[in-house]
Amino acid sequence: MSLTGLDGHAPCPYTAADRISARQSRTMRRMEPSYIRVHSMRLASGEEALVARVLAKDGKLGFGFSFRLDATEARHMAEWQAGAREERPRYRPALDHPWEKAWISRKPVEWGLEPAFARISWLPGA
Repeated sequence: MSLTGLDGHAPCPYTAADRISARQSRTMRRMEPSYIRVHSMRLASGEEALVARVLAKDGKLGFGFSFRLDATEARHMAEWQAGAREERPRYRPALDHPWEKAWISRKPVEWGLEPAFARISWLPGA
């Protein structure tokens, strides 16, 4: 039986032990954003960061970041900001960057502080 639905492809998960149980499935939270994108960018300081953008089905937009290059961390921030995640993600500072200070103090993140942020090419209409 192929779980991918594509002939000739190995099914994933490979064994029954790799599958999640019905109990685990019930506790997983289903995300319903209509669009998620993560970009890498170079900060003015020379460090690299990941920036996520989430567009929720209701049109609300959210952004997130990670200086640890953790796409999940950035995505969770963006999902929360877009209203697609109930719990505000915790964050541990990595660079003492103004974005981190804003997030921790629950103030709006000033994305424009990094010139590279404005140069990210997000897909049109998304």
